[in-house]
Amino acid sequence: MRPDQHPTAPARGWVDPTPALVPFSGLLGHAGGGRSGLLRLPVRVVRKILKRLLSPWFDLQTRFNHTLIGVLAEQTHQGESLVDAIDSRVAEAEARVADELRGELARHFATVAVQRKALTAGAEALAARVRELEAANAALRDEARQSIEASNQTRVAAVHFARLAEARAHDEIEAVRDGLAEEIADARAEWAAAFGKVRWAVRAAGTARALAFAVARLPEPPARVLQVGPWPLDLAVLGFATDFADSLPDAIQFDDASFDCVCVTLQGYSDAGLSADRELMRRLAGALAPEGRVLLAAVGYPDDIAAGFRVVERDSGLFVLARG
Repeated sequence: MRPDQHPTAPARGWVDPTPALVPFSGLLGHAGGGRSGLLRLPVRVVRKILKRLLSPWFDLQTRFNHTLIGVLAEQTHQGESLVDAIDSRVAEAEARVADELRGELARHFATVAVQRKALTAGAEALAARVRELEAANAALRDEARQSIEASNQTRVAAVHFARLAEARAHDEIEAVRDGLAEEIADARAEWAAAFGKVRWAVRAAGTARALAFAVARLPEPPARVLQVGPWPLDLAVLGFATDFADSLPDAIQFDDASFDCVCVTLQGYSDAGLSADRELMRRLAGALAPEGRVLLAAVGYPDDIAAGFRVVERDSGLFVLARG
């Protein structure tokens, strides 16, 4: 193989190492530096003789160099294909979770609509029953009044009868109200359970989005990675050297700046917990290598949660941070 020949790289949008390496791969294609003086001619003769004698070995080394360049190009291409496959799977998982979330929301909203309709119908039935009872009570009062007016002798009995009817109507109204209160309590409990499922589905969608964001921005393996907080994937399966820590400041015992990347997930905070999360981010700065990156998922947090770091990239609660 001649020095000016080299393997053809696949036509893809990846960085091909071949053009940078080929000019140095052919051992016979380099011109020696010229020398002036009396030794110039003898040196040129000796070089030609040596080149002729060592040409088979130099050609073999050149072939080896070109083969090695081709292997490097192929491995680079395979690595790019692996990243594309991971991106594709993450996109499919994100789409599947989104579809399941939409279906779950539609089902729960339909259930809530049915329950609301049932409660409305129950309230209307109760109002109608109350009106009926009030009308019956009024009729009983009228009947008692007429009886009193008709005969003073029956006045005490009529009053007693009216009071009994009123008490009976009142007891019936209270029983209906108690039954409706129990139905409302059951409906609220069902809504709380449905909301819990919806909140879980929303959290799953956010986790899938954070995972896709992080995988696309990880360094090349076998970089050392620290995973902080809940993560659905152990990055060791992708060839990384991983360590794990809880999302609590006291759990961060690394201060040797030895991690190429730190993946952090923060989920929800209170006024008391926000200061702890800020202390956690401050301690992570000691674990990060000078050229390392922090991949932070902090949806719903204030912007100053990343104080002390330089924001390299940001996307709706997802951050790529570097040392400030």
